[in-house]
Amino acid sequence: MSEVYATIKADIKTFMKERRPELTILRTLDAAIQKKAKDERKDITDDLVTQVLTREIKQRAESFEIFKEAKRMTEKLSVEITLLKKYLPTQLTDEEVEVIVSEAIAETNASSLKDMRLVMPIVMGKTKGRADGKMVSTLVKEKLK
Repeated sequence: MSEVYATIKADIKTFMKERRPELTILRTLDAAIQKKAKDERKDITDDLVTQVLTREIKQRAESFEIFKEAKRMTEKLSVEITLLKKYLPTQLTDEEVEVIVSEAIAETNASSLKDMRLVMPIVMGKTKGRADGKMVSTLVKEKLK
């Protein structure tokens, strides 16, 4: 069993005992993790948990932006995003991602935007779950202009 998943399960038990309102968020996350593992017929690994966490955070962030414009429920979503981010691996800094992008560009001898398809798989492999894909993509585009 994944270490991150074990932490989530332990936190669920703790939240149940303490009757914390965040329990619902963790139960929803647990269900999403179990569903993904069952659908893909895989064991629950840190990689699988990270994929689900990333998807859940992204969904809430998109909803946050929509609700922010309508001036509704942003506080609740903000709390959910903060709680879910707690379980993600330590995020890379912008400088660390920039170094990885530069190394991948040098490794593939990329020189134009056409070569982005060669660079992105290398960068995403090294940053998986530890950097936002959108930010990585933007950085690669800037470097390849």
